[in-house]
Amino acid sequence: MTIGNSKYYCLDCEYTWKKYRGKKIYDQIKVIHANSGGFPVPYFEIKIDLESMDIDRNDFSTIEMKPSDAPIEEKIKWFRDELHKCDLVNWADEYFAEACDGTH
Repeated sequence: MTIGNSKYYCLDCEYTWKKYRGKKIYDQIKVIHANSGGFPVPYFEIKIDLESMDIDRNDFSTIEMKPSDAPIEEKIKWFRDELHKCDLVNWADEYFAEACDGTH
């Protein structure tokens, strides 16, 4: 089940289209907050500020992140390109699923 629409549609002909098209909207993203995890671990929370180029990470897992030698501007461009590939701005506002053990 989802809350909020990721697509618009015509009530008469049922034609659907995405709310946003293209990459321009991704240049307007300033901060990303995300968390992922399961029971009992791994679990992480991350805040990526694309304007100040700061990353705050709370890691409660044994996953090790290796630093990259790429310049920060290149990393941010790559990150925005990846957000575009997964169509992030057109996701529904919320998704609900039956509770299960494991990752959420």
